Amino acid sequence: MQIKLLALDIDGTLLNSQNKLSDHTKATIQRAVFAGIKVVLVTGRRFHAARPVAQDLNLQLPLITHNGALTKDTQTLHIFDYHPLDKDLARELILVGREHKADTLCCDNPQSEGLLVLIISLKIMCAFAPICQCFINTPIKSGISIIILHIHLYKFFM
Repeated sequence: MQIKLLALDIDGTLLNSQNKLSDHTKATIQRAVFAGIKVVLVTGRRFHAARPVAQDLNLQLPLITHNGALTKDTQTLHIFDYHPLDKDLARELILVGREHKADTLCCDNPQSEGLLVLIISLKIMCAFAPICQCFINTPIKSGISIIILHIHLYKFFM
C-alpha cells in the first residue's frame, strides 16, 4: 500500500533539540513530497508560530494548528476550518486559571496571522507595566488582572 498523506507534529518530531529543522529532516520531507506524498503539519502551536516551519519546508497544504481548532492556508491565510472555544467556557477557564494563579494565553483574530493575548496576574502586570504599556491599547485599571492587546477581547473577557 502506498502512503498518500503524511501528517507530522512540529515539536518533538520535526525540530531538533535546538528547535531547528535539520538539513536531513528538510531533505527527507522534500523527498516525500517529490514522491507524491502529501505532507501536512498538525500542531498544538498557534498559527503564527507554526507558519514559518511550514514555509521553511515549502509545504503547500493547509496548516492545522491550535490542536486542531484552526486549519488555514499559509500563503493566502484562507480559513478552511475554525472551532473557537465557546465564550462561556473560555471565561470559565480564565477564572479557573486565576483561582490557581496561572497565567492564560489566548488567541484571537484567525483571519490574519493571529493575535496573542496574555492574561496575567495583577502583581506580575504591575511589575511589567512600564515595559508592556507600549503594547496595550486599553488603559490598565486597578483591580483588573489582565493585559489585553486588542480592545474587542477586553470587552469579551470583562
